[in-house]
Amino acid sequence: MSPQGVNPAYRRRTLAPFQPTPPGGPCLSNRPKPLPLAVSPIAVDAATGAAMLGMGYDSFARYVKPHVRSIRRNRLQLFPVAELERWARESAESVL
Repeated sequence: MSPQGVNPAYRRRTLAPFQPTPPGGPCLSNRPKPLPLAVSPIAVDAATGAAMLGMGYDSFARYVKPHVRSIRRNRLQLFPVAELERWARESAESVL
């Protein structure tokens, strides 16, 4: 023990010089590389489809779901964006 009552090895560990974190975080090299292009989804879930059409989930379930094709895998149900666009086109009122 040193005269101050602190082990010198402990003092060296705790009083190491400050090293700033590099920009972007400590593990920048481990992060996945971003895709060069923006990827738009081919199919979306019901909540996202409702948001894309500007309506609530209940309205989407009542007015849209029965009229568009969907992709089902177990409990997952996806709606192709092209189907949602088709439904919007066909459901739009004509201008008088």
